[in-house]
Amino acid sequence: MVQKGRSVEYIIAASIALAAFLISPLGIELAAGRSDLSFRVNVISLTCVLFLLALVAAVLTRGRLRRVCFHALAWILPFVVLAGIEAVALSIHLADRIAPLEDTSLLVRKTPWPGHLLSDASWYWAPGGFRLYREWHSNDIAFNALGLRTAMPTPKAPGEWRIAVSGGSAVWGWRIADADTIPAQLWDVLRRAGRSNVTVYNFGIGGASLKEEVALLKHFRDTYALDQVLFYTGGNDVIATYIGAANKRAGPLAGNAATFELVKVAMRLRAMWNEPSAQVLQWLDDKMLPAALKDDTLRPAIAEADSYCSTSKLRCDFVLQPMMYERKSHSGAEARMMQTLARVYPRIDVLTARIFADAMQAGPAGRMHDFAHIFDGTEQPFFLDFVHLNEAGNRIAAEQAAPIVVPALR
Repeated sequence: MVQKGRSVEYIIAASIALAAFLISPLGIELAAGRSDLSFRVNVISLTCVLFLLALVAAVLTRGRLRRVCFHALAWILPFVVLAGIEAVALSIHLADRIAPLEDTSLLVRKTPWPGHLLSDASWYWAPGGFRLYREWHSNDIAFNALGLRTAMPTPKAPGEWRIAVSGGSAVWGWRIADADTIPAQLWDVLRRAGRSNVTVYNFGIGGASLKEEVALLKHFRDTYALDQVLFYTGGNDVIATYIGAANKRAGPLAGNAATFELVKVAMRLRAMWNEPSAQVLQWLDDKMLPAALKDDTLRPAIAEADSYCSTSKLRCDFVLQPMMYERKSHSGAEARMMQTLARVYPRIDVLTARIFADAMQAGPAGRMHDFAHIFDGTEQPFFLDFVHLNEAGNRIAAEQAAPIVVPALR
């Protein structure tokens, strides 16, 4: 009878241990092919695993050791509950419901995005110092075998002119279908204008700085037999510069903790309840902004890109991408996001204006283009957040970019 009872306990313990393995980082990697789990996912996973392993120990032990295990379970349980609340908060995007910095309701085509495509699991670091995507194909989204969200290279046709549009996730196409990305829209605009000999490739990589864009270009320039490059860039360099400078002062922007949805909720609530103090604004103006300008990565990256294009005989133009806070007026979702932005990232608009102005002045004459005000002629909201555009916004950006690339086609 005792042996039979122990057998049941062993089966229960083995089942719990199996469940612990399945939700562990290793189990998730094996089951879903996600090798680069985020810090947040790892913390949630390991918290639950620790609870289950303590439960296994409680099932298998007796007497005093079992009491110790139940005490451990009692201590761990609040963290498991917190992890569950974090998962629920993340699933409903609670921070953006409280104080939005993102609003995907402006999308016309609700393209279904598998979760891993929006996580670190979708890409990997290449040896050249740039990121590439793991191959993926669906009806509206495709990453090719080389790691780019574009067509595979083919033999070049006589008279064909090949253009790469380089940039971060705004070019790559965050939350939108392949056909709605800026490179695809630019290709469509050029073809409708009778430029049937032109092929446009998407060289966008989510989160890429201009320095990483240049590394990517050097790697694939010959593979794709490119003739021209349009760098649609600047946003990631500005944001990285701002965050890096802000992190030098202890605050809510620092560390991996800011990736948790509940931390974001606390940050947004704090920001919306209290305007930045005079002392904080003074520190931003006197300390952070000057330090950030010294650490600006955009200007030297433009010089590096221009030098490479010159030696490689590539026609290269630089478009400083539009940012939501550069618009003269905002309405609807943009107006709500602007209220949050001014509280969570104070003075980022000032830093952007200074970095972009410096880039325009220092960059190659005639090949620098500022798209800050391409939407000023309309009140329609286009921004999904302060960087990414919806389909209509991408179309306008492509139409504005077409005259920039056309001179090289003559």
